[in-house]
Amino acid sequence: MKISGKVAIVTGGASGIGRAVSLKLLEKGAKLVAIIDLDAEGGQRVLSEFSAKFGGDRVRFIKSDVSQEDQLKNSFQEAYDVYGALDIVVNNAGILSLDNRKTIEVNLMAIINGTFIAEKLMTQKKRSEKGIIVNTSSMAGLRTSPAANASYVASKHGVVGFTRALMNSTDAFSKDLRVAAVCPCAVETHFMTRYNFKTKEVEEKMQNYKKENKFVSLDMVVDAYIMAIEDDNLHCAIIKVTNTSGVALAEF
Repeated sequence: MKISGKVAIVTGGASGIGRAVSLKLLEKGAKLVAIIDLDAEGGQRVLSEFSAKFGGDRVRFIKSDVSQEDQLKNSFQEAYDVYGALDIVVNNAGILSLDNRKTIEVNLMAIINGTFIAEKLMTQKKRSEKGIIVNTSSMAGLRTSPAANASYVASKHGVVGFTRALMNSTDAFSKDLRVAAVCPCAVETHFMTRYNFKTKEVEEKMQNYKKENKFVSLDMVVDAYIMAIEDDNLHCAIIKVTNTSGVALAEF
């Protein structure tokens, strides 16, 4: 898919990976990028910054708690209604939390709900080319992680399983859409710095990540999302991002 002229939604777009992906979509000529986030202050800041650079007609900020299905549905509908179109969805919102239920609701259920809400909107009209939904997982979705709690790891495994399952599940997912998931290794973003249950052991692991150059660059992670969006041959693909392999397809 060529990004130029397309309408996109990015959840969790007020900071970190979501912000960086939104910026790249605009740089590549997206007609509209709707940034959905619970962080109103951060969202307004990004809206002002991007509007000044690209024009206010190309950027929207919609405050929404993605863990609440009604809010998520309404925010997607609001973005769709601007042009009566939706081509690209990046389900990216995520949290690190000791609240196991909230972790699953935000990291997994919001992605499942977002995918099916997007499917309905993206197929309301006959498409000339396939739409694309990209879900954010993590390398913790492909293995365990000594720097994350078990519910976080489970939620990210769930994203990988859900994305792969759409290839041939009983959901009869639309043939007019593609899906993919991106699994980055640790990225040094605001998401990491606000990690709200650091122990001394976890802090030491994060410092060792820095020393051993295990953090992947944000630019490399963004490249993985753009690959998922632009490569029409990728469907139900899982893309990993590590310093050892770079951006590469995961094998199962």
